[in-house]
Amino acid sequence: ITRIDDWRPHLHNVDAVIHFAALHAPHRETHSADEFRRTNVAATKPLLDAARDAGVKRFLLASSTSVYGKAMRSKSAAVWVTEALQPDAEDIYDETKLAAEQLCCDAFLPSFTTAALRFSRSFPEPLPLMALYRLYRGVDARDVAQAFSLSLKAAFTRFEAINISG
Repeated sequence: ITRIDDWRPHLHNVDAVIHFAALHAPHRETHSADEFRRTNVAATKPLLDAARDAGVKRFLLASSTSVYGKAMRSKSAAVWVTEALQPDAEDIYDETKLAAEQLCCDAFLPSFTTAALRFSRSFPEPLPLMALYRLYRGVDARDVAQAFSLSLKAAFTRFEAINISG
């Protein structure tokens, strides 16, 4: 769905939209850059517009700590990945997540709160690998769900991009 009218019937009496629909990092192998732009960015704009026009109060975008890309890699020192770190996209996935975040930032109004939750790797994986990732770049899906739940009630005075990570 890419036209604003297509979303309107689904947004009456809705308080919040949590937007998880997207192509993800593993799709880089199977989908073109244009498909990423169409799915992750172009489809987000009409949903944002329709939500705002329908009186939805809050819009939360599922994003990724992957947007930090090259900024997470230093040859001389460890890098703390906090919201203060400037994203530096490495691939089409990162680029489109940042573009969708910008759409949300531009849409923020006091009456239409928008935020992006950048969560870390949370793919189901073999337990030893998952345990390793949880030490430095992963997060349990239950914690992601709790972060979104808490963000539905948080008092945002401006657009926020928030890291959710282990």
